[in-house]
Amino acid sequence: MPRKLFIYTLLIALLAGSVSCNKWLTVNPKNQTSEANQFNNEQGFIDVLWGTYQQLAAADAYGLNQSFGLVDVLAQYYSGKTAISDYYGAAARYDYSATSAYNVQGAVEGIWKADYGAIAQVNYILKNIDSHQEVFTGDNYARIKGEAYAIRAYLHFDLLRLFAAAPQQGADATGIPYMTDFTVRPQNKSSVSQVIAQCIADLNQAKSLLVNDKDIDKIADNQGSTSNDLAGMYRQNHLNYWAVNAELARVYLYNDQKDSALYYARQVINSQKFTLMAAADIHNDPSTIDADLSFSSEHVFSLYASKGKAMADSYFKSSTGSSADAVDLYSTVSFLNTIYQTQSVGYSSDVRGLGAAKSLWNQISSTVVYSKKYWFDNASNVREGLIPLIRISEMYYIAAECSPLVSDGVAYLNVVRAARLIPVLETDIDAATLDQEIMKEYQKEFYAEGQLWFYYKRKNLLTISNLPEGNTISEANFVFPLPQDEIEFGL
Repeated sequence: MPRKLFIYTLLIALLAGSVSCNKWLTVNPKNQTSEANQFNNEQGFIDVLWGTYQQLAAADAYGLNQSFGLVDVLAQYYSGKTAISDYYGAAARYDYSATSAYNVQGAVEGIWKADYGAIAQVNYILKNIDSHQEVFTGDNYARIKGEAYAIRAYLHFDLLRLFAAAPQQGADATGIPYMTDFTVRPQNKSSVSQVIAQCIADLNQAKSLLVNDKDIDKIADNQGSTSNDLAGMYRQNHLNYWAVNAELARVYLYNDQKDSALYYARQVINSQKFTLMAAADIHNDPSTIDADLSFSSEHVFSLYASKGKAMADSYFKSSTGSSADAVDLYSTVSFLNTIYQTQSVGYSSDVRGLGAAKSLWNQISSTVVYSKKYWFDNASNVREGLIPLIRISEMYYIAAECSPLVSDGVAYLNVVRAARLIPVLETDIDAATLDQEIMKEYQKEFYAEGQLWFYYKRKNLLTISNLPEGNTISEANFVFPLPQDEIEFGL
């Protein structure tokens, strides 16, 4: 059997195993079962969907490398990259072929395999769901099908942003395979513009299916819940109706369709389902039940990482006796003070920065600082272990960038700035100044969340602060090489 078909067939065999969940926090694999048995009841579909979300929280996906790990190393958030031969040193220099130490090439290929593996799982759902409508109760048929389409679009879009040129640099350039079938047949790669069009089509399909499911039960509201309605709970941790709108805003902005991006960003903002964290409500002690270091009220979509504590302990040191080394994700005091403009008048109060009274940082020496965003010290607090993938502040930034009038853009940006306790901007600034202020906000807001790199790529910014050498990169650095182990999912 050709290698491509063998690998994909092996993946299908693994995915055919059922997944079961023990409430929200635990998803455990069962023995392999037949496709007919897997989908002979509603729970079988729920199992596969929840198993997909768990897979997205794995280290190769958003549990590390597509959030606070590799993608943020590329954005130059972290220090500890002096040695060219170690993982972060090679990654920070965009050496995607490096195989020594931690293996950058392996991390890149791990993202490809993890995301396409999850895509195969939702295609497995979509292959079977229409022929089993009778097994569903309530709104679960439309809910599960809608989320499957949304996950497929979300993952293809992130793969496109990693493995292909941005539309402004090559809309007709070769993109990635867009997998719409659960099949062993390898698929040809689509162009960048074709992938974007397919993402939009899948998101619109998802939106139409989820249109009657607009309620958002806040994460904390389910704390201690005994409900068995797993498909309807924790909507912030699913690609819900509003997350689909937010993703449409992202996709349209990436494709430079600002009118559409503004429309969908405003849909999410005006829903009033997600609120910016009030400074008075910040609890920065992760040992308490009230701790909310990632500002969960702002999560339009986030994932629960069951291994979050282990990840935090490994990469964001919680002990003052720890010493920074090459496998840590730490920053320096001077770099963070620059990002958060601590020395500028009115900025030392930024709730995100080092100068804030309720600090979200752990400074273990005169120079070394770790984020506390992912500290996980109270197992009863379901808001810990959350990885934000879309937050409401991003919708304000998109609206600010896409508003036809600069004054309207400033008004959107000022909503976030006021919530973060930094000075609001004058409404009579020019477009170039607004653009610079939006960039500064992306740098402040998305530390350890995997979004800044995509901003740099979309804007084709080739001058990036905190590079290990020099201060410029090339357009080629924005594109991951396709996996060496052939292209399992495309020709």
